[in-house]
Amino acid sequence: MDVVILPAPKGRVTVVMDKKMDSLVNDKQTYAPLKRSPSPAIRLNGKLLDLKKTGTIDIQLYYRLRCRVPQSAKLYGLPKLHKPDIPMRPVVSFCGSPTY
Repeated sequence: MDVVILPAPKGRVTVVMDKKMDSLVNDKQTYAPLKRSPSPAIRLNGKLLDLKKTGTIDIQLYYRLRCRVPQSAKLYGLPKLHKPDIPMRPVVSFCGSPTY
């Protein structure tokens, strides 16, 4: 049994549970696997460089918008303590991703 220790989304409570996000993510009616990674489709730094070269954006804006260390978005779940069977609420964090 894998134990997960999480903060509850409401109140000052810590939850210890054995649930995972696997059951939620493996639901074929809600989620479908991608045929290929979407990462190559995001060419944000190249587009920004083109805008800088043409003078559309200045160098300060270019460096503020440029993604230095791209990371993929992260999925995690928070327990819904107020519902029966304590389902998980999925949360996607885009911090560090190219579109952040």
